[in-house]
Amino acid sequence: RKFGSKKKRKETVLNLAADLAHGGGAGYSAGSTFKIFTLAAAIKNGVPVSTTIDSPQSTMVSGFRDCKGDYTGEMIEGRPGSWRVSNAGDSEEGKFNLRSGTWHSVNTFFAHLEKRVGICDSVKMAHAFGIRQASGKALEQVPSQVLGTNNIDVTNLAAAYAGFAARGKYCAPLAITEVRDATGKPLKLPKQDCHQALDPEIADEVNDILQGVLTKGTARGNAIGRPAAGKTGTCENFSCALFAGYT
Repeated sequence: RKFGSKKKRKETVLNLAADLAHGGGAGYSAGSTFKIFTLAAAIKNGVPVSTTIDSPQSTMVSGFRDCKGDYTGEMIEGRPGSWRVSNAGDSEEGKFNLRSGTWHSVNTFFAHLEKRVGICDSVKMAHAFGIRQASGKALEQVPSQVLGTNNIDVTNLAAAYAGFAARGKYCAPLAITEVRDATGKPLKLPKQDCHQALDPEIADEVNDILQGVLTKGTARGNAIGRPAAGKTGTCENFSCALFAGYT
């Protein structure tokens, strides 16, 4: 959108790519782009890529706990920490492994995978790649977080995906590349936060899986003629669509 305050012209004074601290708004639901963090946590925890999970059109998963060990979710049929979830399309049901479940973005598959991994490890993986809510707060530790229900900004989402492209080395977004004083002398910049958020071998596995999204999965037909990877995402009630990707 163009910058301005005239709403009739669809203008905005918000930086729609940024978080609240940098002139942005409340952020967006990350949708299924957020599944990358549970996928990475699963591989890190030793879940084989070939692991197959029966994933029906709809399912209920119970026993979710947060990092404090408390149940998180709903009380359904007397089961604490429960979550009912359905797939986005009727064809998305059956048996899937970590590859095919990611390629086709199967919600019920990731609900069961998140239960095996644990919400805590999934959220910690996202935090390691710099992800917070657009408000600056830590991510809410709820079962639906795997589907991107936390509102985040797309600049930090892009930076997180860049960390996977860099074999697990995450660098926080840096808007300023150089500052000079009145005499032309360069001024010292704040040090950029760069750290190894994930072992390179695990990041390589995630990258390999996400390449299939563009050739066999929800973004098939969008291959660009050289190695590329990414993940599609849809906001609640189809209010927006996202794609996070990299070469």
